[in-house]
Amino acid sequence: MGDPFPTQVTTILNGMSKEDSSTPEDFVALLYGELKQMAKIQMVRQRGDHTLQPTALVNEIWMRIQPESGKHSWESRRHFFRAAACAMRSVLVDHARGRQAAKRGGGEKPVPLNENIHVAAEDADSILELDGALVRLEAEDPDLAELVQLRFYAGMAHDEIADQLNVSVRTVERRWRAAKLWLLDDLSEEVRT
Repeated sequence: MGDPFPTQVTTILNGMSKEDSSTPEDFVALLYGELKQMAKIQMVRQRGDHTLQPTALVNEIWMRIQPESGKHSWESRRHFFRAAACAMRSVLVDHARGRQAAKRGGGEKPVPLNENIHVAAEDADSILELDGALVRLEAEDPDLAELVQLRFYAGMAHDEIADQLNVSVRTVERRWRAAKLWLLDDLSEEVRT
């Protein structure tokens, strides 16, 4: 991502907040590809039998973050992608809950979530456990929770997260290690109880 892209997004966001009727289409065209890339990355982490496709995931994200009034209140690219990552998390958790319910009565295969923190996400229960851990992490350290959401659900690399959070890559790497340890500890604690 070059420097002009974030500026262009912020310019379009500012225009949208000023009721400029021509900018929503510009905004969607500019970000659709990036949202779809986030969704593709996320879907690669899922099982092959996952029923949710990247395009459907992007559409669901858009439906959740677009206000009914059509007037957007996103202040920046960071604000938009934070909302998109939260929406992606919500969509995947809702999908896992639906699959979990179907599993009890329908015998369908579960949905996994795999990431480099060695969380064994073999089924919908694991996605829900991870979501619970993120809720607890957010209560304890909102900055770490945001980093995890950007990494897991937005599929961002450390340098992209650093740019998004306006911190150094080394800071992101340090916080990512702390977040992984926190999540592993929390999830293993949940397994013990």
